[in-house]
Amino acid sequence: MSPYTKNLTLSSKSIYYPKNGVIKVLKNHFVLNVALTILVFVSLLIYLFEVNQLIVFSFKLKELKEKKEKLEEINKSLELNKLKLESLNNIQNYLDLFGLVKTEKVEYIKNISSMALTKK
Repeated sequence: MSPYTKNLTLSSKSIYYPKNGVIKVLKNHFVLNVALTILVFVSLLIYLFEVNQLIVFSFKLKELKEKKEKLEEINKSLELNKLKLESLNNIQNYLDLFGLVKTEKVEYIKNISSMALTKK
């Protein structure tokens, strides 16, 4: 027989362990029932809170997806508008509208470092 099972006696009143001494078994089951009932209610409240949070986050996720879709539509329309405004035909029309003329001869200044600029 091992030393751990030697002193182990099971009875309705107490359980003996060789290292811990005597641990009394609850004589009154009412305390145990109340503790278990409280534990069940606390677990139920935590479960309800978590389910509520899950539902709230799912609604927020749905709203964000809808907002994303709206923004994608706006982005597409703005992109099309940008392409229309940047087309060469429109640019030529704007140049004619503002009276700008095409340059004919362009002269570039060479060797700027040797020139001295003075204020008159």
